[in-house]
Amino acid sequence: MGMMPKFASPAADYVECRLSLDEICISKPSATYLLRAAGQAMAVGIHADALLVVDSSATPVHGSIIVAAEEGAHVLRRLRLYPYRALEFLDGSGRETELGNEDSEEGIEVFGVVMYCVNDMRSCEWDDLPVI
Repeated sequence: MGMMPKFASPAADYVECRLSLDEICISKPSATYLLRAAGQAMAVGIHADALLVVDSSATPVHGSIIVAAEEGAHVLRRLRLYPYRALEFLDGSGRETELGNEDSEEGIEVFGVVMYCVNDMRSCEWDDLPVI
């Protein structure tokens, strides 16, 4: 009797690779910061004490959640460029700070763009009877 040929396992193409949050979330390590979202949960899905991955080299675009300097403190805001330039508060209140146009000297100091948010799902609130 001859030797039976050895065939590769059909599952060989599905070998698991270890996931690395560094590889997934950090494209520029020297420009990446991990910040803690202080305070209350925000309307954009950032829970209190969430871990934020912030890239200080990223260019913010319309709709970006940014870390901006405001009165000596870092705050989270949504950048709106259209139909006018403004920074929206993230508390769901609709409040905003209008910015000057692109050509003016008046601007904002952007520390970085929030790229990822890691929420602790064990402690988040869940409302099973939402107000409609």
